[in-house]
Amino acid sequence: RFNTSELRPTGRASRGVTAIELGDNDELVDMDVVPFSPPDAQKDQSTYLLLVTASGYGKRVLMDEFRVQRRGGKGLICTKFKKSKKSEFNDALASMRACSDGNEVMLITDKGTLVRVKADQISLQKRAATGVLVQRFDDGNFLQSAAVVPFEFKDEIL
Repeated sequence: RFNTSELRPTGRASRGVTAIELGDNDELVDMDVVPFSPPDAQKDQSTYLLLVTASGYGKRVLMDEFRVQRRGGKGLICTKFKKSKKSEFNDALASMRACSDGNEVMLITDKGTLVRVKADQISLQKRAATGVLVQRFDDGNFLQSAAVVPFEFKDEIL
């Protein structure tokens, strides 16, 4: 998490600037634009970071738990993973999205199954927690991604 004011304009042929420094075994899984609210602004609606793992565990974390870093930072640990007892598959972060009170979330599996869940039903936890089981999957099926349903499409039926 860093302020976009730290980015400088570059030409079309340039490589850009370093946003985050990744370790040897690290990879970028997901990113989202977070709405900016000054610290002295009134909080009429909280902003959360929704984290969902490939095995179906998820949680909401208050955005305030993630400090703003400088560009090129190492990042923060955002969740713990459960070890799978059924297979050698190790859990991994599948999706990370900014959401607000009243949002709905679409969970998409690797086999193309869609599940619509209210974000408020997903437990609000701290960064170090594992999360709760949001969706149970059949063997060999795992969560591919999650998407927040915009407020203007909330009442439409798929």
